Amino acid sequence: MRSAFQKDHFVGYVNHVNPQYTSIHFPSSALLNQLTDEEDNGFDNVLLGSYLAIEGARHGFIGKVLEIDMPEKDMLILDHSAYLNADTPLTANVEIMLSFDYEKVNKVSKGLLCYP
Repeated sequence: MRSAFQKDHFVGYVNHVNPQYTSIHFPSSALLNQLTDEEDNGFDNVLLGSYLAIEGARHGFIGKVLEIDMPEKDMLILDHSAYLNADTPLTANVEIMLSFDYEKVNKVSKGLLCYP
């Protein structure tokens, strides 16, 4: 069976899961730039509210990006133009909208029934 997830669409790792949101660590903001159109001037106005596919061991998840955070130490030294061009690690809070089992792809569950 062919995987629904492609390595060239990788943007980050799940690092915390709770019932309200899942926290995803983006090791490089450059990975997010691949999600924007060439005409866009950055990911900050595209990714917020967007949907991400999350690969789990036996389940896949679709999540909506609620919030994007930058480490405070990086926020203090970057202005807006440097922010768009910098290779900064970021964290996003993502609400899990639905989950699906890889073996039963016709059955979709609303919300988070198992952890990614």
